[in-house]
Amino acid sequence: MNRSGRPASWGGVVLVARREFRERFRSRAFQVATAITLVVVAAAVVVPALVDTTPKTRPVGLAGSSPVALSAAIEAQARAADVAVRIVPIGDEPTGENALRRGDIAVLVIDGRRMVWHRSVEARLAAVVRSAAAVVALRDDAARLGLTAAQTEALLSPAPLDSRTLDPEDPHRREREGAAAVTLALLLMAISLNGAMVLTGVVEEKSGRVVEVLLAHLRPWELLAGKVAGIGLLGLTQVTSIGATAVVLLAVLHPFDVPPIGIATFGLLLVWFILGYAIFSVAYGALGALAPRPEDAQNTTGPVTLCLVVAYFAAFTLAGHPDTLAAKFVSLFPLTAPLAMPERLVVGAVPWWETGLAITLTLAGVYGILRLGGRIYAGAVLRTGRTVNLVEAWRATGL
Repeated sequence: MNRSGRPASWGGVVLVARREFRERFRSRAFQVATAITLVVVAAAVVVPALVDTTPKTRPVGLAGSSPVALSAAIEAQARAADVAVRIVPIGDEPTGENALRRGDIAVLVIDGRRMVWHRSVEARLAAVVRSAAAVVALRDDAARLGLTAAQTEALLSPAPLDSRTLDPEDPHRREREGAAAVTLALLLMAISLNGAMVLTGVVEEKSGRVVEVLLAHLRPWELLAGKVAGIGLLGLTQVTSIGATAVVLLAVLHPFDVPPIGIATFGLLLVWFILGYAIFSVAYGALGALAPRPEDAQNTTGPVTLCLVVAYFAAFTLAGHPDTLAAKFVSLFPLTAPLAMPERLVVGAVPWWETGLAITLTLAGVYGILRLGGRIYAGAVLRTGRTVNLVEAWRATGL
């Protein structure tokens, strides 16, 4: 029972949440913003797929009395160096020089001894041709000395040399770090934008005196909780649709290397979005209730914005060192965990107990923010005409 004598009920929360979701989903601003985001995400995946990023094949012209084995040797050395080449037979040197000027070939090899370039030397291609020419020359010398083919191959084969790595590096480390940076930026954007919607709704209802009508039928906590839940569900729908679009396009087009991120990790990212949104949106709503007009809202919610920015930079700074004590601390602290823990999850494996502990602590933080924010909201939302300070809002509830 509250002071009005009415029993606590979640029916009001559901009604407010449904209203917020329906009205904002139908708003032109939300639809345009979602459409633009989907187009940007799709373009970021589709455009690289349409652009040929594979190395171009470099045509190599052979002129004069080039050794017969030179073509095969160049192709073998090119494969070893990850250079795509194509052998082009050329009649004589003048014909080859004309082909160079026209751009038909990248380099002209004359008699297997000289290379001619058009304007500049391509270092990797030059190294391939030199290595091939050296292999052919060694084989010819071995044949003149009477060595068999097997002896020649044994002579040319490099000596076996075992190698091992003390701390093997993740082959997908760079891709994971890139994906973590993108994930962090998207989480920051999603949490801040949806939190801003809660802030805007609270201030507009207060300045327009709509809140007085609503509070005649609802408790303050029901109104705040319903607003947070409705906008949060809308944000979750938006984030999920954008993420699903990106995942499908990446799976179909494969425009670039993407680190293997499992379904469980993706699910945890959504969980952290919900937790981060819950903490910061309740804070935005509670402090927004202190402002008498929309233009004053940025001043009253400055601490929330500062906490969000600090959490972002802490997570971003420690992304390259996910196993340090500082990284573990910010991924467990409730105000920074919604951004720091997803960063660690994408970059590398996080023990299950750390993930569970972080979620538990953050849930406790959400509960604390709900209690604290609900009291501030209840004490400030009906006080109009001037900015309400925190002490006044706290005492106004009489709890």
